[in-house]
This record gives sequence, structure tokens and C-alpha cells, in this order.
Amino acid sequence: MKAVDLDSLASVSKSADISLADPIRLYILFIDLCGSTDFKTYCLGNQIPDGIWIERQLIYLHRIINIVERFKGSIVKTIGDEVMAYFTEEISSDSVIRCATDSHSLFRDIARYDNKTWQLKSKISIDFGYVYNSNFGLLKEGIIDPIGLVVDRCSRINGESKPDQVLLSSSVFAKLSSESQEKYSKFKELINLKGVGESEIYRLKIE
Repeated sequence: MKAVDLDSLASVSKSADISLADPIRLYILFIDLCGSTDFKTYCLGNQIPDGIWIERQLIYLHRIINIVERFKGSIVKTIGDEVMAYFTEEISSDSVIRCATDSHSLFRDIARYDNKTWQLKSKISIDFGYVYNSNFGLLKEGIIDPIGLVVDRCSRINGESKPDQVLLSSSVFAKLSSESQEKYSKFKELINLKGVGESEIYRLKIE
């Protein structure tokens, strides 16, 4: 692989009027609604109005956004049925994980979604590390739009998750207390994540 010419990169950044600020450490969280495509297909196949599957998705997004903000997190964006959020380093790792686990129980009070076809379930991944801010004014002032390896890795980890699972990177796991670490088991010894490389992933033991 050809080495990157850092001087040339700096020159391109300067000509494009880009100023790369110092990286900051954040927790990155991806929450994804499971089965939304299957549910939409079910609705279409049974002549159920579009408003039904759209309502299901909006209820999910509304409640996820509320719980992230309650735990002092910030929403970066929603992409279809996926939410990307972050928490500053000052927020404890246990609090970030509590946000994730509480997200799994957000929808049990909605009777119409308490069946196999309509059920609302999510899969969640959390990572931690240095990121750069790519918010060039498209998002609300003060909101960070994280970019970097940690974001890519968290997204790839989410792709390995299943409904009602919370997966952590080794970076998050290392920040937990010994007592909290006992609640997790290794998802896989090492997994090769596309575009990221080998990573250790930990899964919460659901009691």
C-alpha cells in the first residue's frame, strides 16, 4: 500500500478551506430497529396502509431519542430506522450502557406491538475513542458529527448484533469496573470487521 503524503494531505485540506481540529474522545452508540423491512413488506403484501409501518418507525425513533437525551447523550442523526448518538467522556460507561439496556424495554407497554409480527426490537453497539468533528454547519450548533475509525468500527459491530443484544468494543469494556465486566462475555475471540480489521467484541449477558 502506498504511503500517505501528509504534506500533500495538509495542502489539499488548506485549499479546500478545511481546518482539522484536535480529536476528542467520545462514546459512540448505534441503535437499529430490527425487522423494519420485513414489517414493511408484510404491510404491503396485506394492503395495510403505509401509515402503519411509518407510525411504528416514528414511535421507535421518538422513544429512542428521548431516552438518549435523558441519559445526557446527543443525537447526531437518524438514518431510516437507525439512530447514531454520542456521549461525552464525562458520562460514565455504566450510564451509557444503562441507556442501551433500557432502550430494549421501551416498547413493552404498547399492546399493538406485543406480537411476533409487529414487535419492536432493537440491536445496539457501543464504542469509545478518539473522533473528529465533521459538523460544517449542517447540524445544530454545538452538536458534534463524529467521524473516524471508532465510528466505522461501531457501525460494523452493530452489523454483527442481533435483536435485544448490546455489543461493546474492547475500548468500552476496558472502561468498565470489574463488577460490570462480569456481566459481559466475549462475543467472539477476534472478528475481522470490514474496513476496520480485527476487533474483540463483548456481549451483555441477558439474565
